[in-house]
Amino acid sequence: MDPVRFDTLMRALCAAKRAEATEALLMGYWMGCKGIPDDEFTKSIERALQETDGMPSPHQLRMLAGEEQVETKAIRAWATVLRSIGAVGSYQSVDFGPLVNAVIRAMGGWVELCGRDSEELREWGRKDFEATYKRLAGSQFLGEMGGHLAGIHERTNKALGCVPDPVKLLDAKPAVKLLALTAERKDIT
Repeated sequence: MDPVRFDTLMRALCAAKRAEATEALLMGYWMGCKGIPDDEFTKSIERALQETDGMPSPHQLRMLAGEEQVETKAIRAWATVLRSIGAVGSYQSVDFGPLVNAVIRAMGGWVELCGRDSEELREWGRKDFEATYKRLAGSQFLGEMGGHLAGIHERTNKALGCVPDPVKLLDAKPAVKLLALTAERKDIT
């Protein structure tokens, strides 16, 4: 984010909301809003001016910029995992990205997750996934826990000293279709 643009927009927001734009306040908002793209930050300031009564917090500005809350991200990721269990199954290796991979690994791993009873998976698996996702979402040190998830084929091939199958790359974002699957399975939409 451009610091000059940020400063100008924040001073305008402070003036409109009758808050003193101290250096400490601006530094706190800079730290809290870091990483929001310029155009989204501008939209969040515009929305704050139109939709809020008092001075919004940095968290509120992030939400006004369109950032999803961790709970929403967890729900969307779980939906992708469930679709992938049915579409890919336990034999193929998968990669949902470091955070979701770490969550699944903490739940026992890909093969174990695929082997759970569907009723148990939908009820307790979802709750376990969401709670673990929220707990790990703030961690910047996922390390090996975030690596791809080996399926039965890869595990067997490694045990036999063979080259493992390529990893199926899947995305936990809802707008992205499971493109890696469509090349192999025509019945996936």
